[in-house]
Amino acid sequence: MNEKNPSHVERGGMSEEQRARLIRETEEQIRQNPIYQFYVEQLAEESAIDSGKKTSRYDAEAIGQIQKAAEAGESDAMCALAKMYSKGDGVAEDTEKALYWFHRAAEAGNSTAMYHLAQRYDILGSLRHSSKDYSKAVNWYTKAAEAGRSDAMNRLGWMYLLGQGVGKDCEKAIEWFHKSAEAGNISAMDILASNYERGIGVTRNYEKAVEWYRKAAQLGHNGAHKRLRKLGELL
Repeated sequence: MNEKNPSHVERGGMSEEQRARLIRETEEQIRQNPIYQFYVEQLAEESAIDSGKKTSRYDAEAIGQIQKAAEAGESDAMCALAKMYSKGDGVAEDTEKALYWFHRAAEAGNSTAMYHLAQRYDILGSLRHSSKDYSKAVNWYTKAAEAGRSDAMNRLGWMYLLGQGVGKDCEKAIEWFHKSAEAGNISAMDILASNYERGIGVTRNYEKAVEWYRKAAQLGHNGAHKRLRKLGELL
């Protein structure tokens, strides 16, 4: 009977047990998201390289010019200065100053600063299990997404999917994944395809899953390529 084969019964939905299992899977998948990889790589670099051996791309004159431009209100210079303080690149590493300049640049409309600021609150939310930090991350990701950053759109999709800083909302997650994928983000294409394949936030649709897996695979996403081959065997 069809009762024993829920994959055929629930084309457009799923049981609570299935949904819980799939959400757990997404929590594992998010660890592979570029935002987490970014911080893991950064921490690995800082622990592996003696600070005295680091070389800077900036000489004293360039640092002075960037500082002057930042103090004059140029958002790109503010963002550059924030990155320098966050990595100790040409200046003494100073997290508070980095956050100060990221905030200044973001409030001046710099979408890169918005995204970096969101990343920092995002990782703090993960480390502290803090909904307050996640909420700040959502705020700045939203601003960066509205400014056109597809990576911010993609991360917002994940946060709505997992309920980080916002209430869980699969439909809202799909909206952001769609926007990000349509803007050319291959990670969003892959997760959007996965959602269509599994019926998370949308009616299960294998044709659309294949469509988005194919787009991601054509742009070099290995996981999408493998999943596309698997779906080809199943169809």
